[in-house]
Amino acid sequence: MKTDDRTEYLRKAVPKSARGIVTRAFAGNASPRTAIKAKCLDCCAWNRDEVVNCTVVLCPLHRYRPFQETARKGSNTARGIESLPLSAGVDTRTKRVATDDPHARDVA
Repeated sequence: MKTDDRTEYLRKAVPKSARGIVTRAFAGNASPRTAIKAKCLDCCAWNRDEVVNCTVVLCPLHRYRPFQETARKGSNTARGIESLPLSAGVDTRTKRVATDDPHARDVA
């Protein structure tokens, strides 16, 4: 993405409250945690609650997403597949997506 494209994206799509972290991520000056926060917010339409309640367990960043209450309390495991109800489409025992596709991959 060209610098002009990034500037336009920041101006049009990113709310003022998130421009700092997105700018740092684009510039390569962000920590991995900050870059993940920027991406998760972008994916969830800049809504922090949507990031917290994200159910896209096939996303490689799902276990690392920001704003998780259990991660701040010192838990060894961030909220992930194990905390989702079976209705979310993941068998927590086998950690496989509930699907008829015989080629489905393991989630964890």
